[in-house]
Amino acid sequence: MGDSVSKKEYNKKKVEKRKLKQQRRENRKTDNNKGKTFEEMLIYVDKSGHLSKVPQNDPNHDDAALHSFQEDQNLDHKTKRKGIVISFFTEKGYGFIKDQKSGTNIFFHILDILEDLMPQDKVLFIKQKTVKGSKAVRVEKR
Repeated sequence: MGDSVSKKEYNKKKVEKRKLKQQRRENRKTDNNKGKTFEEMLIYVDKSGHLSKVPQNDPNHDDAALHSFQEDQNLDHKTKRKGIVISFFTEKGYGFIKDQKSGTNIFFHILDILEDLMPQDKVLFIKQKTVKGSKAVRVEKR
């Protein structure tokens, strides 16, 4: 049996739509920008705060921060500080001391105490800076 004119036109349009759809798929694959490498996606910040695609060569940057951190740590080791034990959780193994000089709460671990402590005890300790903040070491009663 023969196809009617409208069926032939419908089939022609259908074939043309498929061709256009296939062409769009190929264009999407060739023009895809999602497949960038990690290095291409990185953007660097220079010393003045501007964005650039080129990394800045400053090898002393990390060393300077580390050096100042070590200097601060050494300064605190030289002096014993006074404080009062605010809380001490023996079952958890840590507590906090209120520094009399600065008024800040300083963390201490049960391994850093030299004697048995109770809340409200007056203590001497050495303040040590850690990555998370300050920590009291060599804690002893006054």
